[in-house]
Amino acid sequence: MQAVNEAWHALSDPGRRVRYDASLAGGTASRPRPAPTAGPRPHAVVDEHGDVYRYHSGGGLPMLVRGLPWLLVFGTLAVIFVFTAFAAADRSPSSSSTTEAPRLRAEAGECFAFADGFVLPVPCDDPGADGLVASWISLGATCGPGELSTYRQRERQTLCYTEL
Repeated sequence: MQAVNEAWHALSDPGRRVRYDASLAGGTASRPRPAPTAGPRPHAVVDEHGDVYRYHSGGGLPMLVRGLPWLLVFGTLAVIFVFTAFAAADRSPSSSSTTEAPRLRAEAGECFAFADGFVLPVPCDDPGADGLVASWISLGATCGPGELSTYRQRERQTLCYTEL
């Protein structure tokens, strides 16, 4: 594995490959090695083979330019978030309106009428009342003695009731 790594290291860089080819041919590389400098150069690293790799610190203007698309994305998302928060606040019901939505399900002990797939609570003296709710039970459970049952898909429960 070490031999494969060394071969890749030599052949992956065109300059190293030229030196390797020249060493196989018995000659020397056409490019002489640069004279060593007084100290390490900024933004450069020298590996164990004497090859120099340059890198950029990424600070200043280049970093700002690279980060600009992300800054725009997050800024746009923040604007959308604030806009939808205020838009939702405008549609919330005001505290002065106290009207309740009609209940669409009668509970145990209430008279009811079947209407449009709902089990609507109605007064027991209403001529349209269909029965008195005994209980709501889960699918597979049984109603009490003398009670009728009907599975209500909307509620995903069985209605146990007695007729009026």
